[in-house]
Amino acid sequence: MEDQQAFEKLKTFFETHPACREAASSLNNDVEIGIFINSKLECTFFKDAEMPKFEMRQARRPDVTFVINDRAIDSLVQEQSPEIADLGINIVKSYFKNDVKIRIQGSILNLLTRGYLGVIKSGGAGFAQFLASHGAAGLSKIKDIFQKLKNQN
Repeated sequence: MEDQQAFEKLKTFFETHPACREAASSLNNDVEIGIFINSKLECTFFKDAEMPKFEMRQARRPDVTFVINDRAIDSLVQEQSPEIADLGINIVKSYFKNDVKIRIQGSILNLLTRGYLGVIKSGGAGFAQFLASHGAAGLSKIKDIFQKLKNQN
């Protein structure tokens, strides 16, 4: 798919899907998440007046950047469940398939204090069980995963 088409699909998804709205509500007001579509088109996800926004521009001081390919985009935009747990599981599964890459640029402290853990917590028991089944049971394990992702950059 063309990068512009992928951008439009993601924009509609990120700005209208209930799980994206819930995820954005957990983030601090100054958080911008970088997203590269097919490693080329640079975009950012953030919230504005408590609503999720997705723009085609470089993220300002991102703590996290996702690089996503067409398979991950299709998987995301086809997500029908309004639950943030299902969205999170979808993203993690895409990561395991190498359809999503995650880069940590910010400090681990930022990840622990700027609302990212609130997004994980919003996933509830279903997301926690999924993470635990993949070795991420509890805050210390999640912190270890953040550190591992940061060290890969």
